[in-house]
Amino acid sequence: MNDQPKGTDGGNDVPQEHLRRAWLRSVSVQYLVWIVPVIFLLLGGFGGVMYWVERESELQQHHESARIIAEKTNQALRQWIEMQIRLATLIAADPRILALCRAPRAPETRQAAQAYLSEVHRLFPYCENIPVALHLPTGEPLELVLADGVRRVGNGNFLIGTVGGRTIGRCNPDFSYIKETFGGRDYFISEVYPSILQGAP
Repeated sequence: MNDQPKGTDGGNDVPQEHLRRAWLRSVSVQYLVWIVPVIFLLLGGFGGVMYWVERESELQQHHESARIIAEKTNQALRQWIEMQIRLATLIAADPRILALCRAPRAPETRQAAQAYLSEVHRLFPYCENIPVALHLPTGEPLELVLADGVRRVGNGNFLIGTVGGRTIGRCNPDFSYIKETFGGRDYFISEVYPSILQGAP
């Protein structure tokens, strides 16, 4: 008779321990259920903030690099154009070129101007051709005796060049730079156009 109450009390302890453990497990599970998403949210938020900060920094660096490159390119192009203007002004003021414009039919003036332009071309080899176009107020063409025969040179055509005579008689007054020069411009920066010599831009 005395053993039964003890057995009953011992039996009651087992469910209570089981409930206590279950409660602890449920608290742990609830803790994990709350803490894991919070950690993920914090990590995601931190990653998003870092991405945004790095993205803005990279964009700012990219814009700054692009601005510097554009400024340097603009400066280089300006210097190159100014050098071309100075070169054209220098050629136009040379006495041999002036003599050629006054007496284009005279072989000696053509030879002297040709020698001068060939020397300029040697100093500036990036120029494809350095020609002189003929401006005839009367519009009457010239007939030049060249090594390969007689060639007719009209108004706006090239009278001499620096590519072995291959462009003599070519070009015309409809080209923008010829038209503007004949109109009185000291110099003219034209659009990109196909090369008279090779056809490439």
